[in-house]
Amino acid sequence: ISNPISFTLSGPAELPRSLLRNDDGELLQVQDDSFGFNWIKPSPASEYPRFERTSARLWELYSVFTAFLEERGHGRPTFRQCELTNVNFVPVKDFGSDFNDMCNAFVVDPFNWQVEGLVAETYVRRRQHKIIDDEGRPVGRLHSVISPVFRDAEKAFQFELTARSPATIRTEDDA
Repeated sequence: ISNPISFTLSGPAELPRSLLRNDDGELLQVQDDSFGFNWIKPSPASEYPRFERTSARLWELYSVFTAFLEERGHGRPTFRQCELTNVNFVPVKDFGSDFNDMCNAFVVDPFNWQVEGLVAETYVRRRQHKIIDDEGRPVGRLHSVISPVFRDAEKAFQFELTARSPATIRTEDDA
């Protein structure tokens, strides 16, 4: 999961790009115009943390960061954009035997040309959707990509979802 938050610092704050990583696989990147949180598998036996846990951890670390800035007289950052990416791996063996069995796992158009001698081998799917609020106003976009990959020498699909806010957000509630 990758959770960058883009912002602008007001006042004299100038932050060098900083990368911080702990033994639990958490990776934090802080610089003048962004705050990013990611998780990197620290060992083969490590269990992937679910979205709820990593999202809560992002906001926990962000509140520590904003408190740090406020204590030093810099005020709270103004948001410019928020982006959340979730990457999932779906093993082919869970739903079929080969990449061309993608339609057994995902709802996608089959894109079958039905040409003699032409057999679908694999799929890559990319979609973009508007995210709208209760009044039907656009509040962001969801980008999805499904790609064939090999993970631990086994066939899988990487299913990546990225939600991105418009550049008009300004607060944590907007994000």
